[in-house]
Amino acid sequence: MPSLENSAPRRLWLFLKEYHKSVWFAYSSPISSVFWLFTVFFGSSSSNKLLPNILPFLTEAWVYYLLVIVAIGTYIVPAGVYWWKNRPFHVVVEWNPIEPDSTDHRLKRKNSVVPKTGEDRDAPTAKVLVTIIFDNETEEYKLRFNSTGSLSVVPQYAPGNSVYDEENNVIVCDNVESSSFYFPLEITKDKSPSGVLDQRVYMEDALNGDMTILDIEVV
Repeated sequence: MPSLENSAPRRLWLFLKEYHKSVWFAYSSPISSVFWLFTVFFGSSSSNKLLPNILPFLTEAWVYYLLVIVAIGTYIVPAGVYWWKNRPFHVVVEWNPIEPDSTDHRLKRKNSVVPKTGEDRDAPTAKVLVTIIFDNETEEYKLRFNSTGSLSVVPQYAPGNSVYDEENNVIVCDNVESSSFYFPLEITKDKSPSGVLDQRVYMEDALNGDMTILDIEVV
């Protein structure tokens, strides 16, 4: 059964579709057009007489090719930055704390959670609700959960027709019926110190090179 790891053209199309709607494209496209107009001017014969009078140390060809490079760069560089900051483009992941208080809301803006103790908890625990929206063409997925330091992270149930592999700490679905779903995650912090300062929990897309699609700092 095909998966997104074998559909690079599809991921490229999703990226271009999202980038076309972004502010990055809205600004870079007209700016690049301006530089292309300048290349037309400096490529014309009328610039041969004007340019030496303004900038005698420059030649028409030098300016023309510089403008071409800048025009192309104003397309490519913003697109590359947008891709790097917003990848991957086959899935959208969001999370929110369950039964949050004011502290949880402030930490959420920093992409962080804090485990809390209670009478019904043997160790400090935090619960978050994860919402996932895959591309409609997705036919299967495999979500792996990992953590650092003294943390453990476990989904409280497997959504839809997926199954949870407790031994490998993964949610697996071989036949996607709904590309959007949600499930709660339980994050537990061991009471004994781990010596690790930067403690985080991760969710990885195991069918796409273990790409991290969710990263939460635990404070």
